Amino acid sequence: MKKTLFLAAALGMTLSSVAQNVYEINAPATPREIKTGHLKMGGANPQGERIDVNSYYMSMAGRPVVPVTGEFHYARYPTEQWEEEIVKMKAGGVTV
Repeated sequence: MKKTLFLAAALGMTLSSVAQNVYEINAPATPREIKTGHLKMGGANPQGERIDVNSYYMSMAGRPVVPVTGEFHYARYPTEQWEEEIVKMKAGGVTV
């Protein structure tokens, strides 16, 4: 009984000393330089709505956007089903 009690106390002291280690990670955020004008992309439509591209994202009317692309093969579908398929693509989030 004394051995069991002694082993339990020794184990408890060992575990408590391990549990008190404090680790710290130091990873300061560094501001990133967003480059503009280095890509010959973007422009404005006749209504003045702009699309711009920089080194991190594309923006439409000054708001960042992530374009979602998709494709539809017209030759593989009957003409009557084109509208339905385009509506499905829009509903699925395809923007380009």
